[in-house]
Amino acid sequence: MTRHPRIQQENHFISLRPLSMKMPFVLIGWLLMGNVELGLGNEAVSLYSSSDQVVELVDANMTNNIYNSRFLWVVEFYSHWCGHCQRFAPTWMMLADQFADWSGHVKISALNCAEQSDQCANFNIMGTPTVRIFPPTTAPPFQGVDVHLQNRSDLLYLRSTVMFHVAKSQMNQLFPYPLPNLQYSRARSYLELYSLIRQDPDRPTVCIVESADTPVLGLLVLQSLGPNTLEKMNIRRFHASSQETFQSYFTQITQFPAVVIHFGDLKRGESEQIFMPDKWSSIPVAQQVLGFIYQHLPQANRFEVLPISSTTSRSVSEELNNDDVVYATDLEKAIEYAITQEIANHPVLTEAHLTTIGWFLDVIIRYLPLRAEVKLFLTQLRDWPSQLQLKSISNDVYKDKVLELKRLFRPFQGTPDEWAGCRGSSPKYRGYPCSLWTLFHTLTVNAALRDQHKEPIEGPTLVARAMVSYIHYFFSCRHCAENFASKVRSIGALPSTPTGAILWLWKIHNMGNKKLAGDLTEDPAHPKIEWPSPALCPDCRAPPVSPSNEVGQGGTLWNLDKTADYLIKVYREENIIPNKFYASGLLREERISMVKDLLSNLVSDFNSSQINNNITIDELLEKINIPQFCQNVYDKV
Repeated sequence: MTRHPRIQQENHFISLRPLSMKMPFVLIGWLLMGNVELGLGNEAVSLYSSSDQVVELVDANMTNNIYNSRFLWVVEFYSHWCGHCQRFAPTWMMLADQFADWSGHVKISALNCAEQSDQCANFNIMGTPTVRIFPPTTAPPFQGVDVHLQNRSDLLYLRSTVMFHVAKSQMNQLFPYPLPNLQYSRARSYLELYSLIRQDPDRPTVCIVESADTPVLGLLVLQSLGPNTLEKMNIRRFHASSQETFQSYFTQITQFPAVVIHFGDLKRGESEQIFMPDKWSSIPVAQQVLGFIYQHLPQANRFEVLPISSTTSRSVSEELNNDDVVYATDLEKAIEYAITQEIANHPVLTEAHLTTIGWFLDVIIRYLPLRAEVKLFLTQLRDWPSQLQLKSISNDVYKDKVLELKRLFRPFQGTPDEWAGCRGSSPKYRGYPCSLWTLFHTLTVNAALRDQHKEPIEGPTLVARAMVSYIHYFFSCRHCAENFASKVRSIGALPSTPTGAILWLWKIHNMGNKKLAGDLTEDPAHPKIEWPSPALCPDCRAPPVSPSNEVGQGGTLWNLDKTADYLIKVYREENIIPNKFYASGLLREERISMVKDLLSNLVSDFNSSQINNNITIDELLEKINIPQFCQNVYDKV
């Protein structure tokens, strides 16, 4: 599975013999600006492996698989960096394992939106994880049935939901081949009950009579047995409306749900076994039902009992960066990912979306030290909707504009493929979430330094407003976004002073660290602690003698003045480590050398053609002043 491939262009020198003197300047601009870069270039990663039962979907096979298929497809749209997706992954793998026996009918699959954002945008995926169900014979433009995961991302719920759609697809005759009967049976009289049970007297009959409180019990048992086992018995799930009929014939039944296993002909009154759970709880009752059935079946009809368990995803918080070194690489990659992936995933950008994008880009342009080409790119993207008085923009129009501006300005040409300070010990750790919080920490600090002499503003600071709104609308890990919003609410009003915004974000940072400490999503190489650690800032922790002291999440007494000083030191512009590609100066010198060689070849061609024989190459290069010319062009693109 690969990411969006880069468009590669080779810098071939072209024969220039008959060209006019204006041509080199076009080529100079081309050489200075470099190649178009469409993706972030990271090596593809996944939360799942070939050893899992999860079918990994990619661009090439996504629509071919789920559309016009003989299977029911259950697709998880996820992002490998998303903490909630990482925590949800074990549940998804267990779901795939539980449906392994149903692989001839059901496919449990996954698609990584961080690697295939266009595909996720096509399916209107607004946040991750998102689960959609595609019944058999589904055709475009159907985008699947949403499975609502909020507070229900447990295995039991997912199993019953999938089986409900399998049964519904069977009822609607969507499967092109037979599968075990999953439909409700109703027995409103003895004759109806007899006709249902006597259909195959050579096989044991298992009747699961549900109650109004246990509508998923039968489906869970059927799913656990699997289609191969179901073929060995005559098993039926009865609606609660059949209770009176069962009680009139099987007088031992005093409560529901109940399970009746009958052998032989019902009319002859042959033996049956009846099971009634004392207390209702989906998981233990279903497990007991399976054990009861297994215990009373003849040896030839026995099967392996699969465990029924529940794995509930706990709430997850966003990953925050613990380190105190800021790299321009991480800042630029955060901006690029936000623009080309998170925002681009929305099928329509409404007026509220455009306002948020404007706030987001504006604070970056105002307060972040940017290379000239990045700043021009962001400025054009920010101003474009207002200049045309656009109230909404489609996904395709937005992406076309981004691509147009990237071709024009090459803003991320020098951004390395790998994360720097936000690089995790594994590709699933840190990365984009880490870089996004690093970006906003940097913005709060530099906004405070630049606006410290300005008059106080009414309402929240520009950075706080932009961050809260961006995460609300665009951060695709929706559970993470909800957790962030809850932290913001717990602190109270948004900060109204630039310095207050620094400590406001720091508090949220430590609230996230506390929640993530020892968590599944925690990078073992970067343990979550109250930040900064005593080693990084010994003065940030202080005895209770200053009015600026405050007790933190872990009971630590913080000196807020010293903590603010530390944050300013880490995130201020002067301490940001630039991209090594640009910091070394090699890019500029290499391009100047290329231009010089190009012009040398051009003049040689002119001389050999007896054009301008009176000017030497040295005189021409001195007249053009190559270094200054290159710098002038480079500063403007």
